Amino acid sequence: MITLEQRKYNFIEKYIKLKNLKTIEKLEKIIDDNIIYEEVTMNDEMTNAINEGISSLEAGKGIFHDEVISEIRKKYPTLKF
Repeated sequence: MITLEQRKYNFIEKYIKLKNLKTIEKLEKIIDDNIIYEEVTMNDEMTNAINEGISSLEAGKGIFHDEVISEIRKKYPTLKF
């Protein structure tokens, strides 16, 4: 059984390959009309994960944002952001 997260990634991969502007506009409208904004309350697990990430970066581990963006641009050169 495919998870919701995997379905989202599959959708993103298909969306990136679209070339028809009208199709993209229709999908954007559907998404915009159906987004439910939820307030996220930080729990201990989330706080600990963020603190762990910060500690890793301070220790010289991990990848900085600019490096991630650079790698994404190499992998998906037509992606605009």
